[in-house]
Amino acid sequence: MLIGRFLYRQKVCFGIIEHDIHLLHDNIYNRLERTGKRISRDKVSFLPPVEPPMIIGLGRSYTSHVKEMAVDPPERPAIFLSLAGQLSHTLSRC
Repeated sequence: MLIGRFLYRQKVCFGIIEHDIHLLHDNIYNRLERTGKRISRDKVSFLPPVEPPMIIGLGRSYTSHVKEMAVDPPERPAIFLSLAGQLSHTLSRC
């Protein structure tokens, strides 16, 4: 089951994504309850799955990444901050 977050009629909504989108009631964290309404994918703008205020990341901490960069592994991983606007919403291309 694929659950997506999207903008529909200027409102942030959640839905189960199949051929169409099955709109879910607002609080998806208690239970997944379908509203009975189906929406075509071309009627929504997909959003990133979450909306955190800040993302804390660790850089150069994975062996394959260090090898790819052709550098020595760091003694300690680099810590960096990112903004939520950098999250991807790849379903818009599905």
